[in-house]
Order: sequence, then C-alpha cells, then structure tokens
Amino acid sequence: MTNTQMNVSGGRSDNLFEMKLDNVKNLSHILRALNFKEMATCFVSENGLKIVVEDAKCVQVSAFIGADLFQEFHVADEQVAFKIDLTVLLDCLSIFDNCSVVPGATAALKMFCTHEGAPLKLFE
Repeated sequence: MTNTQMNVSGGRSDNLFEMKLDNVKNLSHILRALNFKEMATCFVSENGLKIVVEDAKCVQVSAFIGADLFQEFHVADEQVAFKIDLTVLLDCLSIFDNCSVVPGATAALKMFCTHEGAPLKLFE
C-alpha cells in the first residue's frame, strides 16, 4: 500500500478521495477569502487540497491546505481535480457550522467523493 492510499489513522478507503477536519469553520474562512467568483477548481493530491479561483485568466487566487492539517486524508490517485460552485459549498458548510447544539462547540466535517463524476459528499 502506497503512502497516497493511507490516511492519518492508518486505514484504507475505497473512495476517490476522503478528508476529515475537526473544525469546519477553518475551511469556511479560507473558502470565503477565495469567493470572488462562483466556480472553483479543486485539486486533491497526496500533499493536500488546493483550491483555485480565476477570473477570465486575468486574476487567479489559490489556497493550499496541507494533508497534515486534516485529521484524516486519503486520495486514491496521484491527483484528482474537480470543479465546484464555491457559493453553494459555502452555504452547505454554514449549515454544519451553525448546527452545533452546544454553544462554542465546533462541527467536524468529512468530505469525500466515491468515483469520478460522483457528487462531493459532506457529513458531520
């Protein structure tokens, strides 16, 4: 089993990629900073998650979240790329962020995709 097939907890996943964060708010803040255009291109590799937003090939902003910042991180291929509506993703993440019944508690987030063309799935 190669390093790209391992997650932080040492298990194996059959998903195309899978990542878990203990605090969804951290990801929300990063994505909000990139949200000047609707669509973003995401690249998942063994090194982490890179999110790129560009406007007519004139302006490009990107953020990189290293694999070691995730509590679990797995990617099946060398690199997986997909496009996502950043505004919709932020709306979904805000639901996770606001669903905690304990004041001050943070919501965890697990994101994964089972295969190419499948939807990005978010779970708490």
